[in-house]
Amino acid sequence: NSKGGEPSMGVARTYADLDDTIFPLFVRLCDELKVLKKERRSPAPRVSFTTEDGGVADIIFRTGEEPAAMRGPSKARLWIDEAGEQPQAVYDIGIAILRHRGQMGRPTITCTPKGRSNWVYGVFYERAGEEDIPLRNTQLIHADTRDNPFAPDEYYDELRSRYTDNFAAQELHGEFIEMEGLLFRWNDFGRYTVAPADCDWIYYFDKAATEGAGAYTAGVLMGRSRSTQQCYIENVIRGQWSVDTRDRMIEATIEEWYTRLEG
Repeated sequence: NSKGGEPSMGVARTYADLDDTIFPLFVRLCDELKVLKKERRSPAPRVSFTTEDGGVADIIFRTGEEPAAMRGPSKARLWIDEAGEQPQAVYDIGIAILRHRGQMGRPTITCTPKGRSNWVYGVFYERAGEEDIPLRNTQLIHADTRDNPFAPDEYYDELRSRYTDNFAAQELHGEFIEMEGLLFRWNDFGRYTVAPADCDWIYYFDKAATEGAGAYTAGVLMGRSRSTQQCYIENVIRGQWSVDTRDRMIEATIEEWYTRLEG
């Protein structure tokens, strides 16, 4: 629904997502619709396309890795892809650029819902008892995986056969499902003072790289008893750190864990 001369911004989760997914997808769709005018990848990815009113509009692409970097421009449209995986600051800062020529622009977000605790839910709904109450000035377009005309015929059935009911409701049917506690329940876990001496220990870190935003770096120290085969979680750390800070934290944590186990 863009009009000639209206500038837009598309926001991907990471540069890899931008470069590999939303930029080439947008170019391909414009080409298939025969509205593509021009594309470029540097100094910033940008696409020019013909609008329904016969004009030409531009969309420039950014990532949500540094939300503050979105400040400054005036745009008529904002599209945030995989919004549920991005920090709320991308939306909060993003909507502030919707001021093109004195007119309030319109944001659009696309994502798989990540439950009611995710900020995306609060954009569309508020919770009243057991009801989800739509907020004013919002429109939720619900899409089921089976509605996707680009997916192979066997796509839905193959994924559905491998997903639990709740995970399928979220991933395939686009429902707001609270996944916390559905895979692991606290009452399935016991507490211990000292782990068995015959435990074999292992640690693992899932790394992220954005200071104060984005995904979390998380590490776990876990052991398994040779005699009982029971698993023991000794320690967990998590945080949103830059690469340098993250690497220092991991090194210090591993040293602390080794000292604890040897003691």
